[in-house]
Amino acid sequence: MFGTSTSVSAVLQEMVPFIGHLPLSRISDASFDRFRRPQRHVSIRTRNQKLALAGRVLKLAATVWCFTGTNLTWLDRAPKILTESGHRARAPYPLNPQEQQLLLSELDSDALQTATFAINTGARDGELCQLQWKWERRVATPGSARGWSSVFVLPGEVVKNGEPRALILNNTAQDIIESVGTA
Repeated sequence: MFGTSTSVSAVLQEMVPFIGHLPLSRISDASFDRFRRPQRHVSIRTRNQKLALAGRVLKLAATVWCFTGTNLTWLDRAPKILTESGHRARAPYPLNPQEQQLLLSELDSDALQTATFAINTGARDGELCQLQWKWERRVATPGSARGWSSVFVLPGEVVKNGEPRALILNNTAQDIIESVGTA
């Protein structure tokens, strides 16, 4: 959710003005009402991530963290911390050539090939990181110079919705696969 442990600490520090004065057992969903008020430059999604982190800490206090030398947890039960509704994720869209160039110009050579492959296939991070040669299928493409193209048949375990899907390679992605396969 957050990049580093220091950022988790920083998020928890942000909660202090709202709940820092309360004993752990007195914290409830209502304790975060002032935090939920719209803040300049803070999206609903960001507030929800921070609320979820606070909820996770409270759940750990009720299920894992115990008083020293006992099996008694810090809380009898964790309060349910509700998130806000109204967040609409931006619809995905293909990068235009200028956006692609800007992205690729910022990458080192190791990441460049992976990003180029991702852009040209639409593969998600998890799919890319788990891609295996045994999933490759060569399909006859009579109009191409090679006479064939690769398609990777991804099993449901690596696909977000759990259903197998075909990862179709265009010429750019095919060139990358061939260069990696012979390396």
